[in-house]
Amino acid sequence: MDELKAYLIFTILTLSLASGCLGNSDPISSNGNEENNDESGLVPRLVKDINPGHYSSNPSEGIQIRWNKFVFPASDGRNGTRLWVTDGTELGTKLIQNLSIDTSDIYSDSPHFVFSSFGNMVVFEIWYGSHSSLWSTDGITAEFLVDLDEESRNDHYNNLMMIDDDLIFTSGSWSYNLDLNNLSLTSIEEQLGHDELPRLYDFNGQFFYTRDTILFHMNMTDYSSTTIFDFDPENQREESIYWNGIKSFNDTSIIFCLGYWSGYVFGEFECEGIWISDGTTNGTRLLRENPSGPTSYISDYEVLDEKIFLAMNEHLYQLHLDSNVTKVRDLSPDRGDSVEELFVTSTHLYFEGYDGTTDFYMSDGTFEGTNRWKAGSGSLDFSFELENTVLVGFSGDGMYILEGGDSVKVADGVYAFLGITDTHLFFSGTSASADIGNELWAITY
Repeated sequence: MDELKAYLIFTILTLSLASGCLGNSDPISSNGNEENNDESGLVPRLVKDINPGHYSSNPSEGIQIRWNKFVFPASDGRNGTRLWVTDGTELGTKLIQNLSIDTSDIYSDSPHFVFSSFGNMVVFEIWYGSHSSLWSTDGITAEFLVDLDEESRNDHYNNLMMIDDDLIFTSGSWSYNLDLNNLSLTSIEEQLGHDELPRLYDFNGQFFYTRDTILFHMNMTDYSSTTIFDFDPENQREESIYWNGIKSFNDTSIIFCLGYWSGYVFGEFECEGIWISDGTTNGTRLLRENPSGPTSYISDYEVLDEKIFLAMNEHLYQLHLDSNVTKVRDLSPDRGDSVEELFVTSTHLYFEGYDGTTDFYMSDGTFEGTNRWKAGSGSLDFSFELENTVLVGFSGDGMYILEGGDSVKVADGVYAFLGITDTHLFFSGTSASADIGNELWAITY
């Protein structure tokens, strides 16, 4: 599942950084581009000084192509921000060719990229100035695919899917099928039965989406839809109901929050209740309705070992399949715990909570196994899990390794996660021991 994969990738990155920095106060200071996998763990190393000297190439988030290549934007100081590819080595870090940018445009030095990976090909949108177009790359050269409106930079390309040799996407309120064999473009409104391709969720190879207040299953052969569940059969709602924060519960079911966009919790999403579904009508049901009240709401939730945990009413609860809840631990009796920022590894749940001051906790889901591991300073930036070790990073407060209920600070500094391949973790950073700017670093794992 895309959301789960992205979260695991993000988690993996952070852990490796921490373990690589063990015993080193300047974790990204290894000399040159040598691999340095010593007994202390995986050590970050400079991949390439793309913009030589103390200048910065400012690499930004990218995406995997094939099993060991990584596509990302960066600037060499001469050509503005362009598209690069790396295999984690200096010689294997190269500028992708044939990407046509109108250098007369005042925004041409700072284009924006949005990536989608389809195995041996990355499809990306690039926009700057008055241009917004869709391209593909094999990691060597770039190929132009389509520009729906050469006079507008607002024709963005969303909800990309690849079905055989057809690229399916939405732009504006229209949906299209692009045959990659001959780049012929056709509209698919008639097959959809409505004017916009929805954002799909892949669950065990089956595709689901919501529209208005209904959960649908989509047949990807002819784009026909089947109603799975209507969350408002009496049409009492004037606004659409959405599902959000989809998480795997087990091999057969998913957990999601139903609610609406409000601007308070879940970013801009307010949760009205936790639901479980196996993708069928009879297998979709409400587990827990959001309690009412100005400070009573489900603000976050996670799944650990087929157990559901809620940040609700400012405390941490376990939600059972019979819809009952039990409080895991009261961190600050007679006041709210302000539990938030939940995330899980294979063995523990981590969160921020209030016990007189705001601190960070780990929990195995039991009262006895819920304990503070770090005083509150910095905000959580990333987490990564490798075997039985977790690496977490905090803005302004470095990195920590969490293992067996213990925590050890392993590095100071601020790091920016870029992405992961089957062989490397990539991030941007600087070094206190070398005259370089913000450049591309990697950990081999």
